[in-house]
Amino acid sequence: MSSGSSRWKGFTVWFTGMSGSGKTTLSMALERALRE
Repeated sequence: MSSGSSRWKGFTVWFTGMSGSGKTTLSMALERALRE
């Protein structure tokens, strides 16, 4: 991608919580949904 010509804007999502609470599972599901 060339900088400046992309129609997509970046953003950050922070998942916080205890170990084993599902942060990775949730982030992977979000990634799949955003790529659709």
